[in-house]
Amino acid sequence: MYTMSSANGQPLILKQGAQPLAHYPHARVAGGLIFVSGISSRRLDNTYEGVTYVPDGTFRLDIRAQTKAVLENIKLWHSIDEILQSTGASLKNVVDLTVFLVDMEDYAAFNEVYNTFFSAETGKQTHIIYGQDAAQCMRFHQNYSCNYQILTYVAIWFVIDLGPSRTTVAVKELPSPKLLIEIKATALASV
Repeated sequence: MYTMSSANGQPLILKQGAQPLAHYPHARVAGGLIFVSGISSRRLDNTYEGVTYVPDGTFRLDIRAQTKAVLENIKLWHSIDEILQSTGASLKNVVDLTVFLVDMEDYAAFNEVYNTFFSAETGKQTHIIYGQDAAQCMRFHQNYSCNYQILTYVAIWFVIDLGPSRTTVAVKELPSPKLLIEIKATALASV
């Protein structure tokens, strides 16, 4: 890995991953954050995960395979894992993702794979309701039964999303016609 200081933070360029196609680092560390450049399913040898060539010279693209490869590249890929690990971070430190999809028809398949990388936990939350009538109780929680006492405890199950904030946008194209997805990440640099 190559690092140096500059006015806009510390650039991180790794030799064993797919190399940037222009003058930009794999990531940059600045202000306690790691800014990971857009990651695709491109491999070190410049081939792409999720591309199957057919005998007539065309190719088929698999959004699930590409999504998995991109998230693995961010999580485990030689360069990005090294980037995150070199700063003491991991996929759990990712706070924001911007996802670029060539076709929003792939959104559900993308999410199917994405959800295997970012889990959710179920928790229990207790609310105290002060009120004497059923209407007030029902306004507070329409879908939960209420005990009509002055002090009532209502247990509500909720999901805590452990994944990062995320924006998904459709783009006309990516740098290669063999790409269906690219993801840009921001992570907290571990202290």
